[in-house]
Amino acid sequence: MPSQPGSLSLPQFLPRALAGVALLCLLGACAAPAGGGAPQAAAQAPASSPGAQQPAAGDPALTANDWQLVQWSGGSLPQDNGGEPVVLHFAAQGGSGNAGGNVSGRAGCNRFNAAYALTVPGGIAFDRAASTRMACLPPLMQFESAYLASLLAVRAYQLSAGVLTLRDAAGNVQQYRAPGEEPQSAPARPATAPDAQVAELYVAPVRARCTGVAPMQCLQVRREPKGPWELWYAPIDGFHFKTGTAYRIRIVGTPVANPPADGSSISWKLDKILEQHRAGPRRARPAAEKK
Repeated sequence: MPSQPGSLSLPQFLPRALAGVALLCLLGACAAPAGGGAPQAAAQAPASSPGAQQPAAGDPALTANDWQLVQWSGGSLPQDNGGEPVVLHFAAQGGSGNAGGNVSGRAGCNRFNAAYALTVPGGIAFDRAASTRMACLPPLMQFESAYLASLLAVRAYQLSAGVLTLRDAAGNVQQYRAPGEEPQSAPARPATAPDAQVAELYVAPVRARCTGVAPMQCLQVRREPKGPWELWYAPIDGFHFKTGTAYRIRIVGTPVANPPADGSSISWKLDKILEQHRAGPRRARPAAEKK
């Protein structure tokens, strides 16, 4: 068919069409979509910091026992002045595996309770301490105030060989053990002659006036933590008493064959100082002088 006037033949149209397509591509009509075509991969979540502390788990050993204070950086204990021993009872909230709960006990005079939390492995913090408001002797009230302040300052704990150690940021230490139990490292009792006597004594931090052959100063001792104080007249070989220090000692007594009329029938010798701590020059509960 003959071409119409003004129309292009196929050989004439193709070169022009291809040139137009090339021009459009140059102008960006064939450009890839923004972002480079293929969708970008989703950003990964940032990795956790390698030094981040993980929350502490509960410590069943902490709640397995009550813990009696046996030594602390503050010096004297309430029983040195006629008070009740400090005993802590931990109760984990929601079970022993939980990392926090309540602690309660007696602080020498009043009963108290507080919240505790195991912050990181080996870390512990106490908060919101409250106590009853019973009035006691001034030394016990002073102890209680200092003790509760030191408890709230604690930041770390350790359990080892049946001993609970609490420590604050300054390095001050409180040591506890289960009431009525000796530490696992307690030394063996000494081997003695069949007729020898072995005694363990709590020695008060001050002497008391007494009368033997003449007026003198006697040690004040008791055989149980809550027992009555007694006057001790006989010398104890090897024991060098210092005023202001409370002791728990073990002594061995050997019968004296022919004692003098004004002397003891038993010769006492120090075997071991089991405990000692500074208690201040306060007078223990007065012992009844022997008649």
